[in-house]
Amino acid sequence: MNYLALLFIERQQYAEAEPLLTTALVIYTAIFGPRDANVAATLMNLGYASACQSKWKESVDYYREAVAILEENPQADTSMLGYARENFAQASTNLRALPMATWEST
Repeated sequence: MNYLALLFIERQQYAEAEPLLTTALVIYTAIFGPRDANVAATLMNLGYASACQSKWKESVDYYREAVAILEENPQADTSMLGYARENFAQASTNLRALPMATWEST
């Protein structure tokens, strides 16, 4: 589901991508538990979809959770953690550039 969702994101078909990602998140959480790298990867994809739509608050929240999961997982792929941190930082920068009153609407 993640790969199909990424295809939709690349085609800017966010309405099709987001339900796939939220379904994948529910499935991965049920199968692997909430602190698994598969859950983190799906959260990163949700963060990416949100960032592509300039929904910076949502993007920051998804990336923050992905980073937290990966940091506490000793078997986590370090390149995946680095990517999550980098995207979290970029989304945070973009969010901070907005007037605070607009944070909830992004």
